[in-house]
Amino acid sequence: MTDEKKNENLFAIENFEPQKNLCIEASAGTGKTYTIRKIVAKLVESGVPLSKILLVTYTEKAAGELRDRIRAEMQEGLQNNNSKGKF
Repeated sequence: MTDEKKNENLFAIENFEPQKNLCIEASAGTGKTYTIRKIVAKLVESGVPLSKILLVTYTEKAAGELRDRIRAEMQEGLQNNNSKGKF
């Protein structure tokens, strides 16, 4: 695979389009959870309620870890952006 083709497959959070569905599939340690946290934060910041966001994992353990990390991301966002009116 050429470097140009590899770059086409890379996901950039700033290019995420909220009106489209997204499937993230990758090996362990590649940043899936980080990416999902940032996407959820971006969606919530843009006014999408958490109750309208569907995230699917394979295990309850993974779901719990993802939930905890998203919760931490939301708390961090509230602390950092409280004066800016975000979240």
